[in-house]
Amino acid sequence: MNVVGLTGKAGSGKTMISKVLSNKGFVLHELDKIGHQVLNEIPVELLIDNFGRSIINEYGNVDRKKLGDIVFSNYDKLQLLNSIVHPKIYERVKKRITLNNESDHLIDGALLFDIGLSELCNCIIWIDCSEDLAIKRMVKRGVSEEKAKYILKSQKHLDNFKKESDKVFLNNSSADELIDSIISFLKKKGIML
Repeated sequence: MNVVGLTGKAGSGKTMISKVLSNKGFVLHELDKIGHQVLNEIPVELLIDNFGRSIINEYGNVDRKKLGDIVFSNYDKLQLLNSIVHPKIYERVKKRITLNNESDHLIDGALLFDIGLSELCNCIIWIDCSEDLAIKRMVKRGVSEEKAKYILKSQKHLDNFKKESDKVFLNNSSADELIDSIISFLKKKGIML
């Protein structure tokens, strides 16, 4: 069993790569999606106490967009939310890997190191791109340019983890070339046949 971490800042192209690798047999753990699941399991009262009633929609559920607006404009609130959800994300991913130890796994997420999941990986790939391109990609997905800039600003500390990755790939051009390079790298590491 291999566990590959796929990380880099928002908008770098991790999702596209993870879909390709998932189609090649990796069990995919998307930290954003797992984070959304975990958020739905946290007592609403805890979130209201920490982030205010404005994060609740008319159905009594957490409005992730409103919560995101709060945490991506206030670093302390972002850290508070991370302290609530990161331990739960870690446990969920670790359990899923443990229960399926016959397969190769891919953990896709910008906060791989922050959550502590890097310790489960025997190979970590960092995807990099220019900040302008990352912003354009996020805007194309419906994120405002202002929010995209704040997200990248909140992820500045991730640059410290780039050197801890086994390989850095630049994603400023051809997706096909990038995928071929990543697959070739994984084959050389003995992770893909």
